Amino acid sequence: RTVNMTTPVIMALKSILVLSKTFGIISITYTFESGLLIKTSSIMAYNCLELTRMIVLIWFTYIYHVNNRFLLRDLVLLNFWSTVIMARINEFWIIKMINGIIEFDRKVDGLPLTLLGELTYSTTKYSWNKFLAVVLVSYISLQIFSMWLWPPARFDFSIVVKYFFEMPCIMEFVIFSTSYFYLHNLGSRFEMLNSLCKRLLDGHFTTTDTWTQSEITQFIENIRLLHAELCDLLRTFSSGYGVVLLFYFVFNFLGLLRCLYYLLHMSRYLSSNNSVYFSALNISLIAMICSQNVIFVLILLIAISWLNRKKIEIVSFLRSIHISKLPFGTKLQIKMFMNQLSTYEWDQITAYGIFPMDLRIVLSFLLLLTTTLATSLQMKEHPYMVKFNNVYHSYLKFEYLNLHE
Repeated sequence: RTVNMTTPVIMALKSILVLSKTFGIISITYTFESGLLIKTSSIMAYNCLELTRMIVLIWFTYIYHVNNRFLLRDLVLLNFWSTVIMARINEFWIIKMINGIIEFDRKVDGLPLTLLGELTYSTTKYSWNKFLAVVLVSYISLQIFSMWLWPPARFDFSIVVKYFFEMPCIMEFVIFSTSYFYLHNLGSRFEMLNSLCKRLLDGHFTTTDTWTQSEITQFIENIRLLHAELCDLLRTFSSGYGVVLLFYFVFNFLGLLRCLYYLLHMSRYLSSNNSVYFSALNISLIAMICSQNVIFVLILLIAISWLNRKKIEIVSFLRSIHISKLPFGTKLQIKMFMNQLSTYEWDQITAYGIFPMDLRIVLSFLLLLTTTLATSLQMKEHPYMVKFNNVYHSYLKFEYLNLHE
């Protein structure tokens, strides 16, 4: 019996790809052919859809920018387009990673797993659809709450564009959802290889009469080659999504800084017509947006740390095997596996090689955030700070109806 992993991952990928294609992370012209994601540039319909999507995004950008009076709107556009541009620049690596996961699963499909029982490799299509639905509902709920609490000053088509770009930004939800999907799928495959090695450590293969020594040796070699392929996919993920996550973390931090700065400096400009109940809701909304930013970053960093841990966990299993009693061929494969692991041991997911992504980023962001806000409080009477607050106040009066005075 073999386990078919290829079909479930393709089914789950389709929802993620629809999300990525809609917002410009990858080209619409990529479709599944022969089970792999291939660019079908010869089909005119896909080229027209790609052109239409880019025209709509550029049109939205023009509408949002045409009445721009404030630098804050330029920062919002920079957030959106830097993510799209960096993703398209590294599109080759993203597609290579997706196809690499599919090809990896095809190789696993060929392994006989009769003696291994049922192993869970990745979340099903329906679980990922539920995950995407929860993320989408949280985004829509925040947008509705913000529109109800902070009614816009003008009601026209530009309102649709405004809430497409501004916080909570839809692009942040897209990057979070797609990144977590790939991280979880890579980590689950490392976990699958760890399960196979653990069965080997428990003597599952050596105690059964159905496996010969040559078959066990071949099986260990297959695990070694699959582990090397997964480590290469991890490098590919860093090449494709590393810079995208770098921009995501930077602008997520700036969004968090903006929200906290508003609470410290701008909330005092609230209109006197607003009640205490409104002020409490206002603080609650800001807290919800801040919490969303923090939770998304923490989930991604925890997933990255979990993936890195699963990648090197196999070392402990191999070191526990008593190779002195094994045949020469099996012993040689285990030694080659250990040498291979030493090569990949320090490979981690990085922000395009600038810094490794782990939970230490949280401490760095927290320190930088605290320092920036403390400095703003100390300099609140400085002429530049007073001028900046006045400009920010004018922006709020321009954007929202009867919210500030």
